[in-house]
Amino acid sequence: MCNHCNHNGDDREMQEARNLFLSKLAETSSKISEAKSGLLSINVDGKTEVCTFGSIKDILSDSRGIYLSILDVALAQAKEENSVESILELYAHLLNVSMFIDQFIDQFIDKASSVQDEVLANLKDEG
Repeated sequence: MCNHCNHNGDDREMQEARNLFLSKLAETSSKISEAKSGLLSINVDGKTEVCTFGSIKDILSDSRGIYLSILDVALAQAKEENSVESILELYAHLLNVSMFIDQFIDQFIDKASSVQDEVLANLKDEG
């Protein structure tokens, strides 16, 4: 996992970070034919879009690995900057995640149950 974006609102640094991201995307795109799964996300105007390929099991495994890698990058950046504030922000983030995990699980279980009902109804109609 790379961490090129340390921009703090500076437009020039943000553009450099975007350019580095595009370079990394171009570099890794040549490996797509070798990959068994992949996940790409982008956030524009507060809306996150995700594109994936591969089995559900592999995509979920990738997403867990990505989140842990992001946390590692944040911790490494805090260490590099010698920033107690960044470490405290990371602790606060983890605390918030742990507090909202139950709500997330409840919401997802409701969605999954609804999809399961639709699939079962479709199977019943086909049968």
